[in-house]
Amino acid sequence: DKMKSLPTAKIVLDTRTKQRESDESLLKIRVTYCRQPHLFSIGDDSVRLTQKQFDKKRSKETMEKMEVAKKALLIAEEVIGELGTDFTFDSFKKKYKRKLTGRSTVSSTFTSLLSDYFSNRESSYKTKKSYETAVNWVMRYNKKATLSTINSDFVDGLVVFMKREHLKEHGREMSENSLRIYFRQLRAIYNFAILKGYTERKNPFAGRNLGSIRRQKAALSAEELKLFLEYRPKNKQEEFGQDFFLLSLLCSGANIGDILRLRNSNIDH
Repeated sequence: DKMKSLPTAKIVLDTRTKQRESDESLLKIRVTYCRQPHLFSIGDDSVRLTQKQFDKKRSKETMEKMEVAKKALLIAEEVIGELGTDFTFDSFKKKYKRKLTGRSTVSSTFTSLLSDYFSNRESSYKTKKSYETAVNWVMRYNKKATLSTINSDFVDGLVVFMKREHLKEHGREMSENSLRIYFRQLRAIYNFAILKGYTERKNPFAGRNLGSIRRQKAALSAEELKLFLEYRPKNKQEEFGQDFFLLSLLCSGANIGDILRLRNSNIDH
């Protein structure tokens, strides 16, 4: 009897989200009603455990992560109690999400916001990965960063951190254009949080000059081009590189990405 069936909530491991490199999966809240299970976020998509960690639950790291899930479980059980016989998954989802966002600071991390931001957007894989990289920079700078802790001083420190780490990892500072792209994405996520009512704070990424910088184009001189065309490659690799550059030159400066996509069917007469 549907009227007598009471919803139940439990912390589970969502193995569908398992990461190949770490073997870790997201912790979720499973709500079951009339034998129908639905999974709900605990508010922080950075909280992951392996199956072994989840089963044992003894290590300090595991216990800390489980605490986040337990807080979400208490909220879920509270919402179930408040809804009573009027329970539906839709009404539960709305109320649970509102309470989770209001009570838990971890729900306002950029990692969890990123998932929310793309939940109803049609975006390419490349765009999503770029936004993910931007968010990863924030979490690398401060794992506990939330909407309430990110201010203008935080953003200034983040700029210095990104340039320094990029220099250490790649031997050069991050370009100003790349930096601006990431910050435009972070600004968009923060604006989304304001629109959703997750925060009433002013966007700390706003008010900065984040427009793209136009690169100065540099052309080869006639003497430089002559040197290149008359150069005799020392090996197959050099010959391959010279051929590509020459093809680009003859195709009015076509970029390498477009050249790689060319097929025999593109040849016309």
